[in-house]
Order: sequence, then structure tokens, then C-alpha cells
Amino acid sequence: MTLLPATAQNAVVHYQTGFELADTGPGKLGEFDGWIVSSAGSSGIHGGAWNGSGKAAYVGKERTSVGANVVAYRWVGDMQPTTNRPMVLLELDMALFDSTNSFYEEFSIDLRNRDDQVLASLYFNNQNLGIYGYTFDTNSWNYSGHNFANGTKYRVSLELDFKANTWSAKVGDALVVANRPLGGGSDRPLEMGLISLFWYQDRPTVAETGNNFLVADNILLTSDSGPYPFIQTQPQSPPVAFQQVVTLSVQATGEMLSYQWYRGRKSGAAQLIEGATDADWTSPALTEEAWYWVRVRSATHGYVDSEEVKISVLPRVISGLSAIMDDGGSASSLREYVLGAEQAQSADFGETRVIVGETTGYNRLTIRNGSLLVGRGPEIGYGTNAPAGNVSALGNNAIVVDGVGSAIQRAAADLDGSGAGQLRVGYRTGGNRLWVKNQGAVKVQALVVGESGSGNHALFESGATFETTGPYIGADAIYVGNYASDNTLVVRGAGTRFRAIGNNDRVSVGSSFSASWKNNSLQIAGGAFFEATTLTVGYSSSRNSVQVAGPGSELRLKNRLVVGISGGADGNQVVVEDSGLVVINTPFSTPFSYGLALNEKAASGNFLRLKGGFLAWKGDHRSHLSPLLGAIEVWNGSSYESAPVSSHFAMQYFASEADAKAFTAANTFTGYSGLAGYTILGNRAPLPPNSFDLWVQDQGLVGANATPTAAPFADGLSNLVRYAMNLGETTTPAQWPEVSVQHVAGVPVLVMEYRLRKNRQDISVEIQSSEDLTTWTAVPAVQIVRLEDDDVETERHAASVPFGGSGRVFLRMKVVEGP
Repeated sequence: MTLLPATAQNAVVHYQTGFELADTGPGKLGEFDGWIVSSAGSSGIHGGAWNGSGKAAYVGKERTSVGANVVAYRWVGDMQPTTNRPMVLLELDMALFDSTNSFYEEFSIDLRNRDDQVLASLYFNNQNLGIYGYTFDTNSWNYSGHNFANGTKYRVSLELDFKANTWSAKVGDALVVANRPLGGGSDRPLEMGLISLFWYQDRPTVAETGNNFLVADNILLTSDSGPYPFIQTQPQSPPVAFQQVVTLSVQATGEMLSYQWYRGRKSGAAQLIEGATDADWTSPALTEEAWYWVRVRSATHGYVDSEEVKISVLPRVISGLSAIMDDGGSASSLREYVLGAEQAQSADFGETRVIVGETTGYNRLTIRNGSLLVGRGPEIGYGTNAPAGNVSALGNNAIVVDGVGSAIQRAAADLDGSGAGQLRVGYRTGGNRLWVKNQGAVKVQALVVGESGSGNHALFESGATFETTGPYIGADAIYVGNYASDNTLVVRGAGTRFRAIGNNDRVSVGSSFSASWKNNSLQIAGGAFFEATTLTVGYSSSRNSVQVAGPGSELRLKNRLVVGISGGADGNQVVVEDSGLVVINTPFSTPFSYGLALNEKAASGNFLRLKGGFLAWKGDHRSHLSPLLGAIEVWNGSSYESAPVSSHFAMQYFASEADAKAFTAANTFTGYSGLAGYTILGNRAPLPPNSFDLWVQDQGLVGANATPTAAPFADGLSNLVRYAMNLGETTTPAQWPEVSVQHVAGVPVLVMEYRLRKNRQDISVEIQSSEDLTTWTAVPAVQIVRLEDDDVETERHAASVPFGGSGRVFLRMKVVEGP
């Protein structure tokens, strides 16, 4: 490699000396600037090593005693490279002076870590004038192929690359070591310890010791980024106001740089921020404290991570809002309450029940600008002393949660079954509303839309989120119509997520012990996501519905979907349409215990309806679904018809994710991922009788295996040929063509008897012959005769071709699409 100069743009100097302030003479090196010498008489400061060029340190020259090697070293342990500057460079002027007494010693220049382990070592043999580099893997000195001259000054460089864990060295212009592994252990931490100059003494007496010596001057120790990406300016940010945005920036150098920002500590589960791939990143509106950092990657030299920056979010302003908002208004003039009129506010009522409309109607609370409401409940339309189902002036109350960071949170657990953990929309009154939009959020123990009150509505849209938090001891965590009618929960829009899984939560749409309570509904549309443990539609209640509509709209259940349960439950339905998806993830036990249950416990007239949508049940349930198919209906273009008799119904088990995705694709929608190992029920367009497409479906072929030219079975026949011959996955010898040689008027003739499906209006079949397997011609029709049929699905033919002058003849069947 080519060593980089110490004047690199981002180099940091950690140690530098020219020894000009040192006193000259033997032993003086050990008295200067923190240098330590193991034997004082074997080193010193020279006053003019290079013809009066200035002071320099030396090691060697005069041995004072018999014993260990002599080392002069300088501690640089306070110098720490960083991931931003992983290259360490030691430079010094050096010369070796020859011995005058016919004995010779060796010298080395080392860099060591804090544990005094050698990281890199350059060795000079004053007897053969060779330059050697140490190889730690084999614990040996390796000759570099270069030599030095005595009395000559060289600029020596040792470079440590803590990214690649290698070192390199130059003496003058000669590269003597290139990318050799560092010593110091397998982990090789980013640390430095010592600069050392070694004099190796291996003579038995002082008199036999060489008086050669090493001179060192102008020592410079630096760290820099080298060829690696380098962060010049780290990201930083002051605290920001609640729901404000902030722009983080990084300035970096390097080759072909790219950027990726992350949220979270590096040591934890940092999350990649989608789309944050520039040097500058502007956050969304911030509502909580978090750490951020960026990875800067070079296309040629790896990456470097920035320092972490913590963005602190200032708290919301405390609001003076009351827990009971009950002044009352009218249809033409609502009584308005606002949390966060101009800036983010918080209203934390702890264990106090929050009520909007306790004894009056037409009250509305709006939570906006990132404001937070905490308390028991809240109740929307409590209706104290109101008769059940009252939709008079005591109802028509509302809470609107609008914008990023705007939220309702439940403060404590409901452990006594009092319902205090519920957010109730319409308790004994009607016409009440909960509207959560524009990434607003609700996190409570339970949600009830219509508790003995009818005509109440909850709407989550435009990226809104809902989440349950346990524990909750009530029967179901989510009710839409509990002893009530005409209540609606709507979850719609891409990015809108409703998750009722905090405590194995169940969802009930229409729950009562009387069929008179009816017409409650759950709607999931526009790419929204709804997740729960169990969903029951119609518990002793009638004409309740769930609708899942639109590509990307998904209802995902951990355990069970029940449509109609107990007497009085009739006319309930789950409708999946326009590429919507219902997923059941429970393992199979019995269809009436887990997974999918239709018309359970004396219920009747309840249906699962597919109108261009899909139901996916984990596992192969094709046989288990048989007793349920009578309660499944599919759309035929003008009305619903029973699945068992409909050509519009499809049911398939998919082992391949790609095949399942292809099955659920429609128009511009590319289908659903993650459905390998599921049985999928769908609504398909009707296929012409005896068509190739219908044959493909009957064989269970999907994706690439379903094309006319594909050959998915072991015998290698293409699908189109199999279709023409009316073959399935398995065949019998009687179904294959039979070939024989017959003599007609003394002439040998090759005869092939074969079968074709009787209904084949969508294909053309041609029998061809050849003498050389290169040129093929159609067998004339007069040479093909129809034989007597022996089954109702196929017809038998025989093609006869005389042997030509070559004495050879071959026959083949060619099948193409089209009449």
C-alpha cells in the first residue's frame, strides 16, 4: 500500500518532538519529555548526528553491563485512535551507524499497545544491513528484500490500520512491509501504548558488544482517517419543543459516500429510518426523547458511524382543562373544549374519570398540536340518569384526536371490572363520536362503541393508531354494539393501525341476548391494518357485519373468527372484497373450536362472503373446511352464490410464498407476502369449461409452474401437452401413446396410437414426422384415423407413416394454444 502523509487533512497529532530542548550527552534521553530507558548508559542525546543538523536521540554505542536488551520508550497511552480516525502513523528520521570494533548488534522500531504487546515491529540487522518486518502469525522476522546503508538518514514510517487490523512500513521510498496482520491479540482494540527503540544485545560480555547505534529524530505520531470515510462535523441538536421537527446534519469526506440514519442506541436495537439516506435528515414531528446517529459508507473503503446525538423533547404545557366537560350545547352550537389550542399541552387526571357529556349533550373535546390526555375512561356521552338508548339532547358528544403526538392514554389498570379502563363512546346515549386522525393515537385498556346506547361511531383514519394495554378483566376488550344497535367502528387508510392484542384481546361486533339489537358494524378499508386475538360477529344478535375492503386492507386474528353464535344470531356476515384479506393464525383443532366458526351453537343464516377478497388460514385446512363451505358465499358478478356449487370459488393450500402472493394479486396490486403454509379461500372469475386455465387450477398449479410451457412433473411433459392428452399429475400406461411397426402391402409402417381430450377448443394438435430429427412435416390427415373410444373424456387416434429411403422415421405431437 502507499502510506499516507502525516499532513492528511484530518490528521490529529498525538506526539511530536525534535529533541531540541533536551540536554546533550549519554543518559540524557531518559531525562527528557517522559522517555524511559532501561539502561541509562546505553542511550543519550547526540548534539549533531547529521553534520550539525541538530539534536537527536540515540540508542546503542556503549554497553555498560551484561544483561537484557536495551529499550528506550515513550508512553503514548493517552493517545486513542477512534473509529473516525482508525489509521495511526509513526514517522521519524533514522540512521544506523556502523560498529568500529568488528562486533555488531541489531535494532528495531516498535509500536506497542497498553499491555506492552507489540503491534508492529521493523528490524534492522547491522551485520548484513537487511531490513526485516515481524510476522506475528508465524512469530518470525521476514526479510523485506531491501537493505540500508550505514550513516545514511532515512525517513521511516510505520502505519497501523485498525480497520483492517494490518500494518505497513516504508524506509525512505521503499515499501518494506505491506498489509501485514497486527500483533497484540485477536481483538486488536483501538488503542496505543508505547513508541519503543530497541537495541538487541546477544553478546556474552561487554567487551564483545558492538558499538554501533541507532539515531532517531523528528518523531511524529498521528491518527487520521486514511482512505476510510471521515466525519468532519458530527450531528448535534439542542432540545426541541414538543411536536417540532429538527434537521440533523453530518459533514464527511471519502470516496463515493452514502448515508443511512438510525434511531436508537448503537448498543441496543437501533432502527433504520426509511428514506433517511442523505447527509441531512429532517425528522417528523417529535413527541419523545430519542437517540439518533448516521452511518457514512464509502463504496470502496467500508463505513464509519457518527457519534450518537440525543434529541430531548421539551414537555407539553400543563393544561387547565377540567375532567368533567359537561356545560352542554346544541345541534347548531357545540360546546367546544380544546386541549392544545396553540401548542402542545398535557392533561393528566390520573385515576379520575374523564367524561365528555355526563348529563348534557353536544359537548366536543378536540386534542391537537401533540397534546396528551391521561385519565380513567374517558367517557363520551355518559348519560347519567338517561334511559338506555337515549339519542336525545343527552347524546351527540365527541372527542377528536388530531395530529402527530396528539393522544389519549389510560393511566391505570382496570382490576375490579368496573369498566374504568374502557374508553366508551355512548354509554346509555346515542349519536356520540370518537374521531382519531392524522397520526393521532389512542392507547387504553378497552374500547366500547355503543354500550346500551345506539347510533354511536368511532373513526380511525389517516395514519391513526389504536392499541390496547392490559391487564383488563372484562369479557371482551373491544365492543361495537353491546346491547345496542347501529354502532360503527371504522378503521381506514394506509398507515392506520388498530391493534387489540395487549391481553389476548377479543373483539365483539354485536353482542346481546336479543335479536332486537342489530346492525352494528366494523369496517376496515383503504389499506388499514386491524389485529386482534378473536373476532365474534353476532353473539345472540342479528344483522351485524364486518367489511374488509381494498388492496392492503387486512384483518389479522391470532385465534378465531366466529360469525353467528347462539340462538337469535342470524343475518350476520363478514364480507371480504376488492383484494382485502382476513388472516387466521390459530392451529387447527376442530372447525367449531378454533380458527373459523360459522353458525355456532344453534345460530343460522350467517355467512362469510368473498367478493374479490381472500381468507387465509394457517395450515392445510382444505378437508377441515368442507363442513363450513355451505356458509361461505362468493360473488358471481351480480349476486352471491354458495361456494360448493360456484365456479367463482377457489380454495388452495400454498407451500410457496411466491405462489400465494401470485394468487392474491389483482390488477396493479402485487399480492400479499408471508402466506406460505396457509390455505387461502378466494373469489375468482369463472373459467370456460374444459379450458387450459381450469385444468391448471384442477392440478393445483400456480406461478411459474402454471404456464403452458412449464414441465412441473417428473416425466418432463409440458403442461400444454399434458392438457391435450388429458393427463394429470399421475398417469397409467394406458394413457400414453403406443408405437408399433406394421407392414402394409409389404411396406414397413410406423404406427402411433394416442389419446386426445374431447373438448380442446382452445388448442391445436398436429402430428409431425421426420427422418433426421431436424426437418419435421405434418402427417397428412388421410394417414390419421379415428379409433373407437373407450372412455367418455378422450378420443383415440392412430397416425401411420411409412419408413423412408433412410430406413428411419420419427413421430412427435406438437400442441399450440389457439384453435
